Amino acid sequence: MDEHWLTDDWKTLKALLPEGWEDKAHETGAFVRPRKIKNPEQLLRLLLLHVAPGLSLRNAVARAALSGLPGITDVALLGRFREAQGWLQC
Repeated sequence: MDEHWLTDDWKTLKALLPEGWEDKAHETGAFVRPRKIKNPEQLLRLLLLHVAPGLSLRNAVARAALSGLPGITDVALLGRFREAQGWLQC
């Protein structure tokens, strides 16, 4: 899999996000407190790593760890995904 979108393309994608998208993560409860995932940007990247290329949760967290994103379990990512539904719909 081409890792280019995890770095260079992320800057482009981030520039296209609506203003205040990080604040919305807090407002909707998608990002409540930092633990291994330190900020809404890391959370969004993890979620997109699962959804965009269609990776399983297990493969997404493995690829995330290899890419320098926080190492979490597939079950933890599923929980974060459930909490992020309102945020992602904004």
